[in-house]
Amino acid sequence: MPLPSSPSVGTKITAAWGSSLLSSLPGKMMGFTSTLTSATSSGTNGTTEALLAGSLLTVTNVEAGRYYTVTFGCKFVVSVANTTALAIVHASQSTITTASPSIYIAQQPVAATAGNQQEQTFTCAWVPGASGTWNLQLGVKSAAGTGNSQITNGNDGVFLFVQTA
Repeated sequence: MPLPSSPSVGTKITAAWGSSLLSSLPGKMMGFTSTLTSATSSGTNGTTEALLAGSLLTVTNVEAGRYYTVTFGCKFVVSVANTTALAIVHASQSTITTASPSIYIAQQPVAATAGNQQEQTFTCAWVPGASGTWNLQLGVKSAAGTGNSQITNGNDGVFLFVQTA
């Protein structure tokens, strides 16, 4: 089955488009969310993590010990050149906070403050330790440099989805 055509530049990726994309891939989509909002780290050198509110995803019927793939996409922006941004995927069976366990951390050095950073897509394996309902959410903070880091939408919006592996 061919992949669906991408949405037009600057539009939010819809759940229907995500479903269409995932139906063309192996595995079963368990959940999908997309947002045109952003989150920015704060504090000294941007080391205080911020959660991206629009990225909260609740996934039901998760099976302990089963392999899932978690995929997300975003654009990194920094307030000071040569800052390294971290995008963090948190997973918990309760409310997500910045202290919730992380299942993946994507590190992206950003050389300039201009808005020309490329959008990135990341995929990781996830094997939950318990069955039931899980919440996943993206966070951002700086790992190196002196600026704040931001995850934001680029051409397609920030997205997060989970599917069976």
